[in-house]
Amino acid sequence: ENIPSTLRGGGYGYMSGTSMATPHVAGAAQLLFSKTPSATAGGMKSTLLSAARAGALTGFFRYGELDVSSLGGVPSPTPTPAPTPTLP
Repeated sequence: ENIPSTLRGGGYGYMSGTSMATPHVAGAAQLLFSKTPSATAGGMKSTLLSAARAGALTGFFRYGELDVSSLGGVPSPTPTPAPTPTLP
C-alpha cells in the first residue's frame, strides 16, 4: 500500500514495501514491550505474528496487515491538548 512519508531532499510522497513496514512493526513491538517488559524475543515475535490479519505465513515472513489494536491492553497514546491562546 502507499504510505505517506518524507522524501529525501524535502517534501512528502508515497512509499511502500518493507522500508515502510519496518517502523510500524518496531513501534508495535515497543508498545508490546511497554506492556510486558519481561517478554522474551520469541514471545514477542509470536504475539506480533498472531496480530497480522489476512496473511499467510511463508518462511520467516507473514504477509498482511499488523493489527496493533488486537494486541490487547497495549496503551494508546494520549494526545496532548493544544494550549489555549491568551491575548495580552
